[in-house]
Amino acid sequence: MPTRGEQLANVWFCLGDVPQDCALELVHGSHLGPLYNATKSYPDEGDIPLFDRADIPPLPDVDAQRETWDFVSWATGPRDLVIFHPSILHGGGGNSDYVSRETVTLRFFGEDVVVGGLDDGGGYRCSADKEDPDYHPVMAMYRQPPGQPFRHADFPQL
Repeated sequence: MPTRGEQLANVWFCLGDVPQDCALELVHGSHLGPLYNATKSYPDEGDIPLFDRADIPPLPDVDAQRETWDFVSWATGPRDLVIFHPSILHGGGGNSDYVSRETVTLRFFGEDVVVGGLDDGGGYRCSADKEDPDYHPVMAMYRQPPGQPFRHADFPQL
């Protein structure tokens, strides 16, 4: 995510049992950089980059180059949590007919997290949320001035 700060965490958990071959996969150490332009998938249009920024490299095709990446994953159950940095390359493992992967992800931003993080150019415009780009509070925050605290009225404070 185009933010600055160290106090970021995604907390991911499954509502049922998921074997390792179908589990969430993380690329070890990828949160240290570079930061890639993630995509959003549309049924009719395919994958669209999240940000209209030429200076953010596109996501690499990790599935086509699996041998060059250090993947980690774990079988998980309903009482297990996987906690990771939001900028780490991650995605669901392979799907199967016998596993339904129902998950919940919570995102946490600490006091030191501010808008910015790439070149502090700010003004991130999400190309994927074409209908209403301000609908998602994270996308609205990306258009705030660099250095602005990463806060929004829709983010509950714990």
